[in-house]
Amino acid sequence: MRPELRLTLVVDGDDDPALYDDLHRRADVSSGTAVARPVPGIAGIGTLAADLLVAMGKHFDSLARERQLRRCWELASLWARAERLRHLIVCDAERLHTALVSRTAELAAGAGAHLWLVARGPMRQAIVEGLGRASRCAPEELLGLLPVIDSLAAPSIDCGIALPADNFLTFRAACKRLLSGAQFAAVDAVYLDAHQCTRDWLRQRRRGESLGGEEVATQLRAVTSSSLSSAETVVRLRAAQAAYFVDGVLVELTDVRRHGPVDVVDIGLSHRRASRLRRLVTPAWACALALANVGGLGSVDLARLNVDDLDPDGRSFTVGRQQYAIPDYAAALVRAQLLDRADAGSTEEPALLTNRKGGRFDPAVLGRRIDRAMTMAAIWHADEEPRAGWQAAPVRGHGVKVVALSAAWKPAVTA
Repeated sequence: MRPELRLTLVVDGDDDPALYDDLHRRADVSSGTAVARPVPGIAGIGTLAADLLVAMGKHFDSLARERQLRRCWELASLWARAERLRHLIVCDAERLHTALVSRTAELAAGAGAHLWLVARGPMRQAIVEGLGRASRCAPEELLGLLPVIDSLAAPSIDCGIALPADNFLTFRAACKRLLSGAQFAAVDAVYLDAHQCTRDWLRQRRRGESLGGEEVATQLRAVTSSSLSSAETVVRLRAAQAAYFVDGVLVELTDVRRHGPVDVVDIGLSHRRASRLRRLVTPAWACALALANVGGLGSVDLARLNVDDLDPDGRSFTVGRQQYAIPDYAAALVRAQLLDRADAGSTEEPALLTNRKGGRFDPAVLGRRIDRAMTMAAIWHADEEPRAGWQAAPVRGHGVKVVALSAAWKPAVTA
């Protein structure tokens, strides 16, 4: 049963141009707040769907370039449910026709979102009557309910820095010796952040708990999830290794260059990558790229995945015996495909990703589709990053092995 619509009319009697800037500073789809500003003169449901999708992070031309124009309103409703919107704010609501306001209200109710209609001028009488028991508030009340999104982010480094090939024992010293002052400052900020995160995680654990490769790999994926490049991933891994070593555990990392599941991927699913994947309107491609960025999956692995391999909430998935956690800010990318498969109503095909005929994808065809989706989302593999000819070949990810060094850890560490 769908929840009852919660609707509020926000009257901007002063026609304050700064109001919309304040609202957009509070917009964060991953946290459940979307701000839409329909184009002037909007008349059709397709245009409204495009505007709502843009408010949810989609590329302005995503419906056309992904050939999804026929599913425009269906996809707008689907993504609103997948994102689990709590607040849907529609600016310049006085410009909308009654039918469009009604459809927007249906979409918000289906997602369980509170619909806020911000009007700078008088609403049409038919719309006011249709709103029924809608509450009213001033802009200041709405702004007071929504927090300003903090733009502060963890320290990071993009590609372009040639790191030394030293292991974790001498890595930081080698960086200080070989890099310029500005480069070392950037690298060291990332190093210290990852080192502190790992130390905090180790302190929170009880010594009697088992510590195996899977548990360590999960922690390493978490500490590298914000990486913007493969170089940053290496810095974070070296810092984590040093923290483990001081605590009495040796974490051995092996480079993996083959396609397939890995313990730690070369570039994690950061907030920036998740935002870029949100540009895609096709649930299958957003989901496939999210899973690939978390577990390093190739087209063969993705083609084999079934719906049952994923958590119904979109927060984890399993490949073989390995379980991968999906960051909260990216879970909607996976939920969208699960909802799309559920809405299709077919239970005969268990595959997560299906072709136009409803069957399982051929890996070669799926690979080409994923490559095209990567181009549209403006993301890349580590082997596409610029690097000098003398640098080591890029890797797809890293394998993890744990060895106990101290007596306190030996009873707890499992192979």
